[in-house]
Amino acid sequence: MSQSPLPKVLLCAPSNAAIDEIARRIKEGYRGPEKRGDGLKVVRIGAQQSMNVSVKDISLDYLVDQGIDAPNDAGGGGEIGSIRQELEGIRSKKNLLHRSLEGSKDPIQYASIQSEIAALNARRTLLTGRLDSLKDEQKSASRTLDALRRSYRQKVLQEADVICSTLSGTGHEIIEQLDFDLIIVDEAAQAIELSTLIPLKYKCRRCILVGDPQQLPPTVISLEACVIAMLH
Repeated sequence: MSQSPLPKVLLCAPSNAAIDEIARRIKEGYRGPEKRGDGLKVVRIGAQQSMNVSVKDISLDYLVDQGIDAPNDAGGGGEIGSIRQELEGIRSKKNLLHRSLEGSKDPIQYASIQSEIAALNARRTLLTGRLDSLKDEQKSASRTLDALRRSYRQKVLQEADVICSTLSGTGHEIIEQLDFDLIIVDEAAQAIELSTLIPLKYKCRRCILVGDPQQLPPTVISLEACVIAMLH
């Protein structure tokens, strides 16, 4: 007997600390008071530098990098650096040879220096052509990698059971194409009303606001206080 598909959930909280704690528990398989091994597919969206280390392995960027095994040196970046170093060496050597030409009165020596300069010019032309070719390859590889990342990012999000984000993070365009069966806002009593409205722009069947005003008193900020905070 096949099981019905799990509902797609958008789970939000006002702060990074709050959503990281929930994401970590879901990742580890917590279901109510129990902890089970069959964890849900959970993805934490947002800037990695703002996340707790315990949930970085389920961050969207990490999962995408793991999925496509993104190279660190796409497009021959190492060879580009080597060519630039050699071109700089050629430029310095040519400057020395030109100074030698100015003081040379020996026709044989003069011809030898001219020949060496010509060889350096030929080498520079060859290296410049190769450098331009590598730059074009690098741009093409970068565009291909960007397209691949966008495609895999959507795949990861589509396959996720639970997407975790701060309230402000739910406004990101990367999840605009998704439909959710359920939206949950944790620590709702701590959230500012306007930020709570952000995830509600998505179509969903149910929305649950979770918050205990006895445990965490509601955040009440007047319009005047908001304006003063923004100005400072």
